[in-house]
Order: sequence, then structure tokens, then C-alpha cells
Amino acid sequence: MPKNTSLIFQISGMATTLIYDRIALRDCVAEGKSVFEWKDAKAKAEISALMEEVFRG
Repeated sequence: MPKNTSLIFQISGMATTLIYDRIALRDCVAEGKSVFEWKDAKAKAEISALMEEVFRG
């Protein structure tokens, strides 16, 4: 793939990581914070797992 191709075009397939509809995700966005600045460990773990899958394969 060409070097100037954006990341979105380099990702193929679907993610297998599950992200649940958690109130914590809504609350942290409403407060202007990331899930990593919030107190819900499960929400942090889900987003961390998704990031790991997307960026490390």
C-alpha cells in the first residue's frame, strides 16, 4: 500500500472486540474527558482492547 494512504484504508476486516453501550462512556464524553480519565474500569478495558486490536493487529 502507498505510504500516503490514510489509516482508514489500511484497516481491513471488522474488529472482533466488543464495546458495550455503557453509561460511563456517555458520562465521560459529557464531562469532556476520555474514558481513560474516568472511573469505570470495564469501559477503560474495552476501549483499551479495541485500541490494541486496531493499532497492533
